[in-house]
Amino acid sequence: MNTLLKQCSILLFAGSMIHIAACTKAKFDDDYSKGAPPPIAGGYTNSRQIATADLVAYWAFDGSYVDSVGGLTGANKGTTFAAKGQKGGALQIGGSNYYVFDNPGAAIPAMTAFTVSFWMNAPRNKDYGYGIFSLNNPIDFWGSLDIYLDNGSGDDTAQFKVHFNNSNAVNTGQFLGAKVGNAWNKWVHMVVTYDATTTATTPNFVIYQNGSPIYSALIKDANGSIFGPVKFPSPTKMVIGTWQFQTDPSLTTGSGSQPWAGSYAGMLDEFRIYKRPLNALEVSALFKLEKQGR
Repeated sequence: MNTLLKQCSILLFAGSMIHIAACTKAKFDDDYSKGAPPPIAGGYTNSRQIATADLVAYWAFDGSYVDSVGGLTGANKGTTFAAKGQKGGALQIGGSNYYVFDNPGAAIPAMTAFTVSFWMNAPRNKDYGYGIFSLNNPIDFWGSLDIYLDNGSGDDTAQFKVHFNNSNAVNTGQFLGAKVGNAWNKWVHMVVTYDATTTATTPNFVIYQNGSPIYSALIKDANGSIFGPVKFPSPTKMVIGTWQFQTDPSLTTGSGSQPWAGSYAGMLDEFRIYKRPLNALEVSALFKLEKQGR
């Protein structure tokens, strides 16, 4: 059911009579009527306005696999499009499908900090770890950046995990994650941010669910230093929908297919990558605007 915002001009007369002189309404969903929907916190009226200069890749999945910012394209391995996503269409993945990029471009591998934002709608992963996204590391088991739903989910809880490598740090690999409640068979907005310029008292890694932070950490290396600017170890390919080692052929010489791992099953929508961490206000605004179809 659509959510309606009613804006009415009300005139009061003597006594108790009330006369509604005018009333307009704006629908905040995928079919909202264009006109003048009010801005939300931050002054935004459309998701395109958020950190535009720092957006390095964006897939709306409205019938196209092309990244509308960087122009990245690749090879479809069985995915399709769903007519109704969270905002417009969506990418439909069947559990053994994925979309692989033979070239991740220049902007994504060069990021020293990042935000990855997307909507997911999936059944519970009972037997496998679902790979959602991987920027590969061609010689290691783990990718340069991996986002996945790990084994061990509950009836209503997903184990949302992130791994990324930083060749600038003493201990390069970081595994971080959070339990995502109310996760299955509905649209859930997930955002991961990493800040390369944090202070010693401020978290540099945050996971958000539906616009609110659910996990944060101050990542340090083995010497106790702040993890610092990321240097991804020579990524050459990228995949949406599975792990780097689960593609055919594998995107890394470090491993082939794993029996515990599987491709994501379900839908993904509004997949965005930024070269800096969005702040809490920007993440909240992005969630609200995309939820409203804007």
